[in-house]
Amino acid sequence: MRNVEGVDVVADLKINVNGESCLFFTDGEIEEKIQWRRLLDVEVPVVPVEDNIVFKGILQRTEKQGKHDIEDIQHMVANEKVDSECFDRRFGNIVLRKGVNLC
Repeated sequence: MRNVEGVDVVADLKINVNGESCLFFTDGEIEEKIQWRRLLDVEVPVVPVEDNIVFKGILQRTEKQGKHDIEDIQHMVANEKVDSECFDRRFGNIVLRKGVNLC
């Protein structure tokens, strides 16, 4: 999938945002909630929507980088079932501590 335009495959990622390191890795809870979706006739694992929202909220990439992270978040919130309890448990403190604006 590396050569497919618009498709990112990310695993065990470390990024720097505003001078701070953010680590994204697959833990047991993510593994339990992975969903399989068809992409270009291939079944691929997709991380839980709650993790994807935080990931995109931290990155906040724009059209300049070929991404639409804020629009993607808005679409996920409007069209996916977001487990707010799971979201708060896993990310509430991180979002507040890092000062991330998710929308």
